[in-house]
Amino acid sequence: MKKGLRIATVSFLLVLAGVVSLYAQSQIVRIDIVGNRKVGKDAILAVIKSKPGNPFDMATVQEDLKAIYRMGYFKDVQADVKNLSNGKLLTFLVVEKPYIVRIFFKGNKELKREDVSSKLAGLKYTILNTDKIHKAIRELKAVYADKGFYNAKIDYKVELLEGNEAAIHFTIDEGKRGYIKKITFVGNKHIKAKKLRKVIHTKTRNWLSWLTGTGKLNREILKLDTEMIKAAYFDQGFLEVKVDEPNIKISKDGKSIYITFKIHEGPQYKVSSIGIRGDLLKPKKELMKLVKTKAGKIYSSSVVRSDITALTNLYSDQGYAYVDVNPITKLDKKNRTVKITYDISKGEITYFGKVNITGNLSTRDNVIRRDLAFVEGELYSGRKLKVSRHRLKESGLFEKVDISTHKDPEKKNSVDVDVKVEEGKWGSVGIGAGYSTQENLMLTGSIEHKNLFGRGYIVKLRGDMGSKSQFFRFSFVNPAIRDSIYSMGLDLYHDRYEYDSFSSKTSGGSVKLGRPLPWWGIYGSVRYTLQDVDVYNIDETASIYVKDQRGRRLESKILFNLIRDRRNSRLDPTRGSRESLSFENGGGPLGGDVDFWKTIADASWYHPFFWDTTIMLHGRVGSMDSYGGKKLLITEKFFVGGLKSIRGFEYGYAGPRDENGDAIGAKNEVIMNCELIFPLYKEIGLKGVVFFDAGKGFDSWSDIGEIRTSAGFGIRWLSPMGPLRLEWGYNLNKKGDEKQSVMEFTVGQYF
Repeated sequence: MKKGLRIATVSFLLVLAGVVSLYAQSQIVRIDIVGNRKVGKDAILAVIKSKPGNPFDMATVQEDLKAIYRMGYFKDVQADVKNLSNGKLLTFLVVEKPYIVRIFFKGNKELKREDVSSKLAGLKYTILNTDKIHKAIRELKAVYADKGFYNAKIDYKVELLEGNEAAIHFTIDEGKRGYIKKITFVGNKHIKAKKLRKVIHTKTRNWLSWLTGTGKLNREILKLDTEMIKAAYFDQGFLEVKVDEPNIKISKDGKSIYITFKIHEGPQYKVSSIGIRGDLLKPKKELMKLVKTKAGKIYSSSVVRSDITALTNLYSDQGYAYVDVNPITKLDKKNRTVKITYDISKGEITYFGKVNITGNLSTRDNVIRRDLAFVEGELYSGRKLKVSRHRLKESGLFEKVDISTHKDPEKKNSVDVDVKVEEGKWGSVGIGAGYSTQENLMLTGSIEHKNLFGRGYIVKLRGDMGSKSQFFRFSFVNPAIRDSIYSMGLDLYHDRYEYDSFSSKTSGGSVKLGRPLPWWGIYGSVRYTLQDVDVYNIDETASIYVKDQRGRRLESKILFNLIRDRRNSRLDPTRGSRESLSFENGGGPLGGDVDFWKTIADASWYHPFFWDTTIMLHGRVGSMDSYGGKKLLITEKFFVGGLKSIRGFEYGYAGPRDENGDAIGAKNEVIMNCELIFPLYKEIGLKGVVFFDAGKGFDSWSDIGEIRTSAGFGIRWLSPMGPLRLEWGYNLNKKGDEKQSVMEFTVGQYF
């Protein structure tokens, strides 16, 4: 038995040794990579499943070959297995694709070379990989699509070089630029497509797209447009409206884009009741007077917003900086009504804290602070913040103005104010031209600095030269003397003008002092002028009146002026009014050779009309005379007719004329202008205008007689050079040798 047991044990050990030896011979003891030059060994080992110490498995090796090939860096991959005394040696033999050392491209006309190069730069000095090439092509096509080239084609060719290197040649066919041809709305039963097209920012291509940039597809703006459409429906009571993602179709040639907005309007809601609750500063009846939303009317989100603004302004102007007016709405879907309750939480009373000014690299802090309508420590007022923002914008010194408030946790009942400005371009050199039937061509040139030394000083040198007139003027304005409410201006000038039968030359200067007055927003000023006036080159056929004007005279005069300007913009007003009243006295105690008085009342009124149009009404009445029957200087009289008075008439031709038909000015004037101003292209500030003018110049109020009238149209553009006016007027009651129509072009202020 013992002998049999020993034989069995030895046999078991021999079998076990054989099994262990067989397992060891089938185990992977080492993995080698051969043929890789640019791709690291570790990168290859990371993608395979075979590992040293694992049993050798041919199926796993086959998967490893596929994984290495999928890396995209090799054009051939093989595996070799060798038996060693202690196991298997697994070797992967790879043949790398060429190494890209050069990239060439051609055909790019609309994209700059650096823009194309930046998208292809990632391919250089890498192993040739078709997936990466196609990705770069897709990115480049996306850039072209952003530029409007939706059908751009990009092909490539690989050129093999020595040393397993390569160059890639890209050929670009940009195709034609695509533009939005049609915008369609589906499901809009209650709001017309015409109105919705005005609401959205995306526009179709038109004849001015080269200037305005309209007609291009911008997907981010399209997302915003869906919200704008929703807002338009909310404003008309459709509180459950839904707008699908816009459908975009591009024609096969890439030239035309078609956009469709699908709208699900839902029911329209009316207001069932309105209430106010919470912290009430005034009786509920008084607060309700500020609310424009009315029960029984269609719900309007814009009216609700205006109610919130009105209530917020009331509280904020009494020191409640953090008042919260929350409109709580309750829908009754069965009756399609909505109940609105304005819940007011006034918060704590607040005062202005520290004012922090940033962004003014050259402008001094005091120049900004003097335009602020509040001071540190004063009771908080939202209205004063708005006035301050408006003043800074209207100063012309800054491109952007942002005024915000933040609460300092260490300061109770106090808010700090952050005034952030972005300075504009203050210096300018302008060269331009104007045209009128009176002047023909006029050339203008100017040099201006609106913020000299960073103190807000305005200095300007301007010259105008035409066939009949030349004007040269130097002006200096200090808008706030020592940061006070007083302003000061200085003008030096030399003007020459050729009238019908004589010429005049004026040289002189003036000093002006002004300040705001404490009544009704009126600004008052006084200006003293001393000038030398020479009337010469009088035609032999001129009237006796004109010949009597010959010679030089010294004028010493003073002008008192009151102005109230409540327009929302000085350059391009759409709302508000401007009124002025002036009285001028020449001679008398001031000396000089001319004794006269002159008074002018002028008013302009702007009001928004339908479809973003504006109605403008303007009137001016002027009267003057000499003292004691003395001679009145012709250059001081009113010349009615022309671009700044009655359009459609030549300069002075809507007033008195002598026996030769020459304009000689009037002692009195009455002018009325009515305009309808409408947008042509908002993006660039281009507007159109149709007008009707009426008025007359006359010497005696008993001679006012028949009022002269005209009508016409024009184009206005708020250009970088200033307001441009091109207007054509038609004389509605032509007399004698008067022209039937007059066209004029100029750069300057409107009425």
